[in-house]
Amino acid sequence: MPFTPLHMGPGLLVKALLQGSFSLMVFGWAQILMDIQPLVVILTGEGHLHGFSHTYVGAALLAVVAAVTAKYLSEIGLWLLRIPGYEQVTIAWSVVFLSAFIGTFSHVAIDSIMHSYSTILSYISEESSPRSNDCRDAAQAMFVFRFAGYGVVFWS
Repeated sequence: MPFTPLHMGPGLLVKALLQGSFSLMVFGWAQILMDIQPLVVILTGEGHLHGFSHTYVGAALLAVVAAVTAKYLSEIGLWLLRIPGYEQVTIAWSVVFLSAFIGTFSHVAIDSIMHSYSTILSYISEESSPRSNDCRDAAQAMFVFRFAGYGVVFWS
């Protein structure tokens, strides 16, 4: 599901549960990196919409990239926002890597559920083809929205 906020729902729930042991900024950055490959496919019209980046091997590689880049981007972003108490935040590497891996792996899992053509091995399957980018069922979309709702309730 390229470029939709639906992937942030599970992140809100995980943030509510793990609090300071999870970074929502790193999780969000991982979501963005996951959808760069689908963006290229949309712009060029070539390749599989959810290709190698949407496998667990691809997600693991992107999680490392997301972690290394997001640590510094998040710290700079918090400093630029000048939120009281967050000017000198240093995000622990363990938090960064956990957040990035949860981000990329949950992205693959959600897309595997939401899209009929997106499977864990879709990039090598002869039968996978980018048909429609619509969700399989509205009930599945509501499932993801519930994660966001639970996260907001538990986080507050």
